[in-house]
Amino acid sequence: MFSNLSRRERIMLIFLGVFLILALSYYFVFLPKTDEIKQLESQKANKQRQINQYLSTLRDMPELERRYKELEYLKKDKLVRLVRTVDEMLQVLEDEARKSGVKITSFIPVHREDSVEVNMMAEGSFEEFVLFLHGIGKLNQQIEFKKVTVSRKDQGDDKLNINGTYIFHYELIPGGEE
Repeated sequence: MFSNLSRRERIMLIFLGVFLILALSYYFVFLPKTDEIKQLESQKANKQRQINQYLSTLRDMPELERRYKELEYLKKDKLVRLVRTVDEMLQVLEDEARKSGVKITSFIPVHREDSVEVNMMAEGSFEEFVLFLHGIGKLNQQIEFKKVTVSRKDQGDDKLNINGTYIFHYELIPGGEE
């Protein structure tokens, strides 16, 4: 069959065969390899980003260690019991008020879906109020200060009226999900 063809037709069939072999090898060998190369390059880029992130963290390590040492006092000042309800929070606030000398005159909780908003009024001196706020700080940021208004009780008196709105977040219970 091949011998019946003219020289020109044989050369054309050879070229067609070579072209077909090249096309099939491109489709079945080269294209899959380029996809694999792209995937490997993507993995390499991800690994390089991770390395850069680790190197950045290592460069920041002395600063992070310094900050950790600054915040280490929080471990010592942690509240012994966990505050999980509004009643427990009121008890903590009353205990801190008693320790600092602040007198709580009103405490009105308003329940929300994931938190409790508390309107509280108190009175005391500036120093007592600072001690009270420091004591509340031991609640590991379970209380968010939404609004705090401080005004003098009487002209010339060092007593202050404190009217504040605090939000007690259930999801910020220490050891829970944040």
